[in-house]
Amino acid sequence: MKKTKEIIIITSIFLVLVFGFVMIFVLSSKFDDVEILSIRKEYNLVFNKEDEYVGIPLYIEKKNTFLSDYEKVSSISISNDDNKFIAYLEGIEKGIEIEYNNKKYYEYIYYISFKAYDDFNEPVFMPDAKINIAYNNNESISLSIGNMCLYFNKNEESNNDLIITKLSAVTNIVSGMETIVGLNVTIYNNADSSIEINKIKINNKFYELDYMNYETKSLDAFTNLKERNNNYSYTQISISNGDMKASIDKSKSFEMFIPIKFTKNIYIVDRLPLYIDYKLSGVDKKMVIDDFQFMSITNALAFNGIDKYVYSYR
Repeated sequence: MKKTKEIIIITSIFLVLVFGFVMIFVLSSKFDDVEILSIRKEYNLVFNKEDEYVGIPLYIEKKNTFLSDYEKVSSISISNDDNKFIAYLEGIEKGIEIEYNNKKYYEYIYYISFKAYDDFNEPVFMPDAKINIAYNNNESISLSIGNMCLYFNKNEESNNDLIITKLSAVTNIVSGMETIVGLNVTIYNNADSSIEINKIKINNKFYELDYMNYETKSLDAFTNLKERNNNYSYTQISISNGDMKASIDKSKSFEMFIPIKFTKNIYIVDRLPLYIDYKLSGVDKKMVIDDFQFMSITNALAFNGIDKYVYSYR
């Protein structure tokens, strides 16, 4: 009987010690710092409908923390030093695993919409934008995501004057990275009289279509602009302004290649919208083409820089 009591006591002490070690491990693991990678991208966004959204990827060192739990998010916004826009989190999707500096990170794509906004007169350009996420436990994080250009176009009436029948990009390797250096655009005049194209822009302050120096043909997708013209430069201090004055007769098409010039740094650009100013029967009109994915980037980290954040539990 005495031996039985001793065994029970020893077993109880052993279980208490094991439980204590387990609790120490769990608590210490729970409150470890968590590293988060944010990729600086170029977001050139046009929202034509209320249910449209954009995915912003974040790479978190640990799986299944409250940081990536949709139910734990209380609010979300996009901001920079000059502007702030309320956003709505539509969902969080788990993506791929990546390795960065010999560490594994797990991709979580935060899908956000901007339901609170209807229509803007002009696009809003937000350099050095951040995503701000607040959680139900009063924690919050703010992460740099790159440059963002936003345009809300939900109230615009349908426009059938112009039809884009061809839209593609020319890409080059510039400063060791592939990026868009020009667009091939073919426009069909679907109106009852001739149309005069005044401007075709993307409305980004770091890079813009050099629409004054267009060519009336399309180029191959991988045409090397430097080899084609030894004096060619991908950068320019400022973009020439004025009117194209390209006229398109009724039921005719107009084909062109328009180069992109970078005005600050060379950025990896993969998707762009188009803002077309034109004149029909003496009336100035505008057509907005939704942002379009021109090239795919297979390396998740191959954009315009990586920012690392350390989230510390309180």
